[in-house]
Amino acid sequence: MSAQQKCTCRWIWKDCGNALIRICNNEAGYYLRQIARNAEQEDLKVNRLTKEFVDSWCQKREYESHKTWSSRVTMIRKLADYMDLRGLNTHKPSIMIPVKPSDFTPHIYTDSELKRFFEQAGLLPFYPNCPNRGPVASLLFRMLYGCGLRISEALNLTMKDVDLDRGVLAILDSKFGKSRYVPMSPSLTERCRQYAAHIRSEAHADAPFFPAPDSGHYSESSLYYFPAYS
Repeated sequence: MSAQQKCTCRWIWKDCGNALIRICNNEAGYYLRQIARNAEQEDLKVNRLTKEFVDSWCQKREYESHKTWSSRVTMIRKLADYMDLRGLNTHKPSIMIPVKPSDFTPHIYTDSELKRFFEQAGLLPFYPNCPNRGPVASLLFRMLYGCGLRISEALNLTMKDVDLDRGVLAILDSKFGKSRYVPMSPSLTERCRQYAAHIRSEAHADAPFFPAPDSGHYSESSLYYFPAYS
C-alpha cells in the first residue's frame, strides 16, 4: 500500500487491522477510503461510527445512480458489522434500499443479423488517415462478441497481449485493477493471425492491437461513432 493510501485510511488503521487495508485496491476499498476521508474531515473519533455520520453517508446524492447509492450503503453496513464484531463503538445503518426494477430490454441477435452486422463493419470506407478502418472494425466487433470483453479491454490490447499461437488474450489491469486470460475460438484466432500478418506485421510489442489514426489507442467514445462516418 502506498503512503497516500495509508494516510487516507489512518482513521481505521489503529484497531481494524490489515484485513480492511488489504481491500483498498478494489471497489470496497474505494468506498472505505471515502468513509475514512469523510470521518477525518468531520473529526470523528478513531474507529467510531456515529448515527449522524452513518445517516449522512447513507443519504442518496443527487448525481449518483441507484446502484452506486446501494453500493455505498452496503459498504458502510459491512464496515459497521466488522467493527461491531471487534467490540468497537458503532452505529449500524437502518436504511433498506429497495431493489430497483430494470427497464432494460435485451435484444437477442439472430445469426442472420450478426452476419450482416459483421459484414457491414468490414465494409466501412477508409480514409487517408485511417486506411485500416474496415479491418479494425470487423475484427474488433467480432472480438467483443466472441470473447465478452468490455470495450475498454479490447481497445487497450497491445500486440503482446494477443497470443496468436495459443489463441489467448491477456486482459491486464482491467476493472478494479484485476487481470485475467480470455481464450478465443479457433476461427477468431485465425482472423487475428490474418489481421496481424496483413495489418500489424511491423508493429512492436507494446503497440496497440487496434490502432487509431494517431497510432495510439481508440477512445471508448470513438467506437460508438465508427459507423457514423461511412
